[in-house]
Amino acid sequence: MKYAKILLGLVLALSLAATPVAAEEVEKVFLASEANYPDTVVGSSVSEKLGVPIVLTEAEELSGEAEGALEEYSPQEVVVIGGPAVVSEEVVQEVREDYEVRRLWGMTRYGTAQEVVERFWPEGAESVVLVEDPMDDERGEVLAASRGFSGERPVIPVPEGKVPAGAMNQLNEMEVEEVDVVGTDTEAIEEELDEVGIQVEEHVRAENREELRNEARERAREEVEGGDRLVVAASQGYRDVISAPSVPDHRPFLVSSADETDELVDLIEERGVEEVKIVGQPELAGEIADVLEEETDIEVDLVVERATSAVAQASELARENRPEFAERFAQRNQEWRQRIEEAEERVQERADREIERTKGIFEDWDGDDLEGRVEEAETAMEEGDYQRAREIAQEVRSEARGRRYEEVRESPEDVAREVRRETENIRERTEELREMNEEFGSMMQEDLTVEERLQVVEEFRGRRQEKVQEIMGEAGQRGREETEDVDEWMRRIGREPGRP
Repeated sequence: MKYAKILLGLVLALSLAATPVAAEEVEKVFLASEANYPDTVVGSSVSEKLGVPIVLTEAEELSGEAEGALEEYSPQEVVVIGGPAVVSEEVVQEVREDYEVRRLWGMTRYGTAQEVVERFWPEGAESVVLVEDPMDDERGEVLAASRGFSGERPVIPVPEGKVPAGAMNQLNEMEVEEVDVVGTDTEAIEEELDEVGIQVEEHVRAENREELRNEARERAREEVEGGDRLVVAASQGYRDVISAPSVPDHRPFLVSSADETDELVDLIEERGVEEVKIVGQPELAGEIADVLEEETDIEVDLVVERATSAVAQASELARENRPEFAERFAQRNQEWRQRIEEAEERVQERADREIERTKGIFEDWDGDDLEGRVEEAETAMEEGDYQRAREIAQEVRSEARGRRYEEVRESPEDVAREVRRETENIRERTEELREMNEEFGSMMQEDLTVEERLQVVEEFRGRRQEKVQEIMGEAGQRGREETEDVDEWMRRIGREPGRP
């Protein structure tokens, strides 16, 4: 076995560039920050689904590697994942000089994930993965390991033991049928989901974060199939995790120490893995490569030999796999558009709700210059372009959120007070639903005839549906704001830009 040589990679790239596939374009490229791992991991689900490459940049300036990767792709649109604290407005303006730019973000990782899912799953999803990802978790290993078995499903980070109101509303609107839950407090999350009629298919549960990461890795290992190719993230911190965005036809796999290389070797031999790319922390990556060279015959591409930083590694992977991204995008984007057309009624309903939510931001905030954009969304609705209507509505909310962000930095107490009020209100409504369920259980214990039981069930079903819709509608009006503990939220606002 030998490491993939740079010359061989260049020859292969040139040969692929001569094929018709390379003539295809990737219309979109994701730009994310090396300062915030959740944004990159969430974006990698879309990368897997549609073949959209992920390029990393530094928070305060556009890195040379990122600029070069963007030039090579020359996309029609650059989608920035993350807010101005992690991808500065200066970076966005620089990119906007050459490309059409849209930003998807929330005040926290949870809000950003919801915006990404909103944009790229308008047709809904039968199954999603919810992963407990606390604000103080700066390693990101649980979320990264969960990507190993999520496939093309949305990966949505949530706070410990609860589902934010915006995310709960989103699951309802997407008509999600099954959820995999990864966390230390999955029972609380499962109870919340059950209250609104969402079934938990599987859970990955452990007592602490380290055990949870191992459980998620084990689940990812089970998903590896014969002949698969792997991108191994040699991780000793969150920056190592984010250096491994999706690569077409490669499964992500996390290795956090040299002690875990034996497990990797067993996996490779058991499943007949054909190729491994290694990114992440250079020293650990080199140790992994040495073990694989000694004990296996597979081809190993030690990406860290060519690029040591996370930003450079992500850009390197994006450039090297341009033909594969182009081929996947050409196929998957067409399939996606077809699914959107087939789900026209659902997309139309969600577009209607998106516009109404966007209008709601003007009730307490003066944004006359943005109201014209809402009219554009309404025109798109009238013309039957529902997806475009949704995108415009998202853009308006993003701009409004950006303006509010500046206000938040100046007076976080006012916003914290509003977050607290809205969070408590949602919890009260959930408690009402729980009491209604208990009432129904008591009634069914009574000595009733079959006809009376059917009448009780029908009445309860109607009342429960009304209450669920009331809760979901209330959550939607919150504009997808986050519901983490206010103290933690306030702490984050006080962080220096660039921190997650």
